[in-house]
Amino acid sequence: MALRQQGVGDGVQELRIHYGPGYRLYFFRQGAMIIVLLAGGTKASRQRDVLLAKRLTKQWRSDYA
Repeated sequence: MALRQQGVGDGVQELRIHYGPGYRLYFFRQGAMIIVLLAGGTKASRQRDVLLAKRLTKQWRSDYA
């Protein structure tokens, strides 16, 4: 199983898991060690999932940063 990480904008990272339908996890880093998992999905739902992850990142930073 191969993994690939890339930025999708606004500080959000996408971890692609090359298995099955093409799973993706979206996250951002807060500080040196905290990683906040935002959303997950498949290749088919990528566009919607990225928008959700960006919205949640903005909300998190507004509330906690």
